[in-house]
Amino acid sequence: MNRLALGLTMTLSAVSCFSQVASTAWRRADRTDPATGAPVVEFRLDGEFLKPPQGSEGNEPPVLLLRCVPGEKAAGSGSYASGSLIDAHVHVGAALSHRTGGLTVSYRLNGGKARKSVWDRSTDGTAAFLPNEEVDRLFRSNSAWHNKKSAEAARRVVVSVHQDQAAEVVMEFNLPEDQSTYDACGLVRHPR
Repeated sequence: MNRLALGLTMTLSAVSCFSQVASTAWRRADRTDPATGAPVVEFRLDGEFLKPPQGSEGNEPPVLLLRCVPGEKAAGSGSYASGSLIDAHVHVGAALSHRTGGLTVSYRLNGGKARKSVWDRSTDGTAAFLPNEEVDRLFRSNSAWHNKKSAEAARRVVVSVHQDQAAEVVMEFNLPEDQSTYDACGLVRHPR
């Protein structure tokens, strides 16, 4: 019986470790845009709340979502990426504060200096859309919008936004090295 209990404990520990590793991977979903019928590829990366929204038990993690159009496009310097980015957003799952002109977001890449930026808020108010230049900084890409090299590719990003009529919400995302995800969205992620 002790061997069985020990084996079960080791199995549960291994599953627990696998779950933690799996939560830092991009998950792909192939979809069809209902308005146009065009194919869309979505990549989802679950994050972790460092300071969850008020009124939330933090059961649902924050999500970084990339929506992309599959296909080939020039990526500069004679290289090609498999697709192009439609948009990137962070889903918080709580109503976010807003003002005319956008949502003020603070973020840090790789534990570096905090940056402030104005992002668009989703129509339901629970997500923030990254502007093109922030996508470029985050993924250190030569995206369709910018044809310049940025600094080191982000491995970790901490994002801070204010919840509507409430306190600050802070979340963290660990960006995996998965070049196929970045290629599928036309984001040329340079080596670190």
